[in-house]
Amino acid sequence: KSKYFEELLEEISLSTWGIVRDKARPTIFKERIITNAQQICRIDYEDKKPISKEIEKLVLKRIEDFSKDHSAIIIEDYAKGLLTENLLKQTIEICKSKNMLVTLDPGRQVDPLFYKGVDLLKPNLVEARLMANHLGGVKTGEMNVEEVAKLLMDKLELNKLIITLGKDGMAMLDSKLGKVKVIPTVAMEVFDVSGAGDTTISVLTACLMNGASLEEAAWVSNCAAGVVVGKMGTATVTIKELSSFYNKLEQRLVE
Repeated sequence: KSKYFEELLEEISLSTWGIVRDKARPTIFKERIITNAQQICRIDYEDKKPISKEIEKLVLKRIEDFSKDHSAIIIEDYAKGLLTENLLKQTIEICKSKNMLVTLDPGRQVDPLFYKGVDLLKPNLVEARLMANHLGGVKTGEMNVEEVAKLLMDKLELNKLIITLGKDGMAMLDSKLGKVKVIPTVAMEVFDVSGAGDTTISVLTACLMNGASLEEAAWVSNCAAGVVVGKMGTATVTIKELSSFYNKLEQRLVE
C-alpha cells in the first residue's frame, strides 16, 4: 500500500522525498461503509504503538531539512504513534527557532503539555474540554467555552486558539485581544464530515500566513469546511469553489 500511496502522490506532482518509511509498521488502511448519501462508519487497519527512536530521529531530520525553506508547519495529531512527546517538543522548538508559524490540530488522550508553545491550537469542543480538565483539574462540565479557551491559552502559552463547535460554529481567542468571539457555522448541506478538520486548519494557516486576522482566517476556513462537508468522502476545496460558496452565502445573508 505504501508503494501505491507514493505513486498517487507522484501522479499529481507531489514530492515523496519527505516520506520516512518504517518497515516495522503497516501503511494505515481505512475502509469506509457508505450509503448513497452518507458515511455510516469507518474501519481502520493500523498499528498505533509509538515509533522507534531510530524512526523518530529520521523524522526530526526531515523536519529540520524542511524548516530551512518553509515558513509554516501544520501538525495533525491523529494519535497513531508517530507524534511522540519528544518528537512534538523537538518539532515545535525547531520551527519556533526558525520563526515559523506552528499550527496544530490535537489528538485525544494526548498530554496537552506536549503542545505547549504552538502559535495556533485547533481542538474541537470535546478535545478542548478534555485538555482543560487535564490542565486545570476541574470538572469541564462546569466550565463554559470562554473559560476553557482562556485556560488553554494560559497553560499552553498559545498565541491563538480556535475551538470548533460543530453545528454551533467556531469560538476563537487571540492573545492580542483577550476576548472570545464565536462565529456561526455556514455549512448549507452536510453529507460527510470526513476531512473537515484538516481543511479548516489548512485554510486557517494559509490565511494567517497571508496577513489575515484570526477572525478573517476563521471565516474563510469556515466557508472552506462548508464546501467539503457538502461532498461525499474526504474532499478538497478549490479557490473557485470557495469563491462560489462565499457568494452564495453572501446572497443568502442579504436575502
